[in-house]
Amino acid sequence: MDEEAFRAAAKRDISRLLLQWTHVEQWLKKAEQINGEAIIPAINELRYASRQLFNAINLFDKTPLADNEITKIGRRIIVAEQYLLNAEHDIYDSIVTFYHSVIVDIEERFGRNIITSHFQQYPAFRQHVKDCEVLIADSRGQYDNRAANYNRIRTAYVPAMISLHENLLDAQVSAAEEIGRTNRQIRLAEGRASLSFWLHVVSVPIAVVGIALAVYL
Repeated sequence: MDEEAFRAAAKRDISRLLLQWTHVEQWLKKAEQINGEAIIPAINELRYASRQLFNAINLFDKTPLADNEITKIGRRIIVAEQYLLNAEHDIYDSIVTFYHSVIVDIEERFGRNIITSHFQQYPAFRQHVKDCEVLIADSRGQYDNRAANYNRIRTAYVPAMISLHENLLDAQVSAAEEIGRTNRQIRLAEGRASLSFWLHVVSVPIAVVGIALAVYL
């Protein structure tokens, strides 16, 4: 490939990666809003990617490009793309891990049945998380499946889970209110039973005394 053709191809790649960088940054913000915290690994990956792209663009100023400079530009583009992919994977991992922890927490506090009664799509939501976990684990054991697995997570599962996020929050509030009402009713019933018991205890000696007085008189 001559220098002019290389420059044209490299510029297309850099433009594509800059667009991908913006896309990853948007997903990073979504993940932060869901998790309530910054996704530090993904932030670092974006920094590394931007550094590689910046250094590659700087080499374009030289004319003509030496063979080793062409090699450097090509390598930096490849490395930058890998950093961006790593950032995306970190983001999706964090979202799946967050929702897994939410599922464990709410089922311990309220039980799966109560949550489902307030959130009919909860079983489907729960299955989405499990499916993502399977895909993530598979991508670790079968590296060749990594791109396809994360593409499926990104396109099929994560948007579906995020679309149900508010329903999940509402279900937790409704479940907590239901548990609160149930506990209040139990305490009220226990209070009534206790009052009835003590009234019965007190009424027995009073009745005995009443009978004795009646016989005496």
